[in-house]
Amino acid sequence: MLNEFDCPSCKHSLVRRKNRYGYFWGCRNYPDCQMILPDEQGKPGKRRQKPQSTGETCPECGQGERIERTIRKGQRRGQTFIGCSRFPACTYTEFV
Repeated sequence: MLNEFDCPSCKHSLVRRKNRYGYFWGCRNYPDCQMILPDEQGKPGKRRQKPQSTGETCPECGQGERIERTIRKGQRRGQTFIGCSRFPACTYTEFV
């Protein structure tokens, strides 16, 4: 099966692969390019976003930063919340 999806990093083609956790998309130019994307119904999904800092200190511990994150699993999957950068030492959370 020939796919028509290009690697966003190096423009080689992406290949659908399977591991013990399920399907994913990897670059054909591996190991030179280590781009990996999740599988969404037989097509490459979006890359996971890195947590974004709000620039404010944590009100609970006073040491960490408040960071905006997205829930990846469970019933609240995709919901955005703000948590402490020192997790798991500080368990401060606030839903947006």
